[in-house]
Amino acid sequence: SREESIKDILTNPEEFSPTTLLTVGLMFLGLMMVTFGVALPTGMFMPSVLTGASLGGFAGLMIKQYFIPGVHPSDFSLIGAAAFLAGMQRNTVSLCVILMEGTG
Repeated sequence: SREESIKDILTNPEEFSPTTLLTVGLMFLGLMMVTFGVALPTGMFMPSVLTGASLGGFAGLMIKQYFIPGVHPSDFSLIGAAAFLAGMQRNTVSLCVILMEGTG
């Protein structure tokens, strides 16, 4: 399910290959652009979290592999999810509190 995928990416993005994270992130980004313009009630919260977490996890894996070996990619996936949601919903402070409480 989407919830389990988000949980797995946020806790340990190293379980996934960078190609998988990039593909999921770009695929959901494209699908979100299509559904955002459709005049139907569609949810944008969970796809936003999944897109941000997967693209952030991809960035964290690339930074760990090529630049800083001691970095934790899960931090980047959490930051990516928060940044993507903040850009979509424009509510940064409450969003950060919700994500930090939700992830422990």
